[in-house]
Amino acid sequence: MPSFDRLIIAAAATISLSGCSDWETLEDVSKQRAYKHLVGSKYEIIGTVDAYGIRKHPDQAVEYMILLPRPGIAGWEVAYDVPLRAGTIVTIVEVYDSNRWPDNDITFGVRLEGTRLPESVPVRINLFGGNEGDGSLDLNPMLYRKR
Repeated sequence: MPSFDRLIIAAAATISLSGCSDWETLEDVSKQRAYKHLVGSKYEIIGTVDAYGIRKHPDQAVEYMILLPRPGIAGWEVAYDVPLRAGTIVTIVEVYDSNRWPDNDITFGVRLEGTRLPESVPVRINLFGGNEGDGSLDLNPMLYRKR
């Protein structure tokens, strides 16, 4: 098979997988030794971070929010984005391991204090896309200051 045909097949497979929002799974690893010390950790937002309401389909309700620095994300799965003010407190309440690849597979379930968001849904911070710090379990110190 010519390499151009392989490229077309690979591109088609990638596009079809990117349209599937049901593929990601999260496993709660909060009680495992490697992660339990993170639960209860508090951070203060000191950089520009937005909360994005995420839905699986355009006609469905928001399932969860993710926190991301700008420029952020766009697309039909984003129901809204709300800027979070500096000083907002973020507390890690759960640690998840996901099947994401090639990005870091760790996600924090967090609680926010000092903000009014449009929905009462779970809030997550994925450790990629600008949220990651120097270590594999660190938040970006330019955005989040440990308290």
